[in-house]
Amino acid sequence: MNIYLLMKNFNHILLFKTNCFKKRDKTVVEKLLGQLDGVEDWNIDMDDDDRVLRIISHTLKHQRIINLLNQHGYHCCELT
Repeated sequence: MNIYLLMKNFNHILLFKTNCFKKRDKTVVEKLLGQLDGVEDWNIDMDDDDRVLRIISHTLKHQRIINLLNQHGYHCCELT
């Protein structure tokens, strides 16, 4: 089987490092993301040292999320 047939496109999964440490932070992020069209699903791994925010979207770009969270006092940068 061709290896390229096994590979999937994950461009719709956006990954970020954040400073969302508390349940309250997660609630704020939930409200912010709820205002955006195009967020299909999301979660924050509160157990990870990087507090990884994972967003599934086929339309949003990393910079839109970074700007939104930074404007509200959170540190957010793309995980590469």
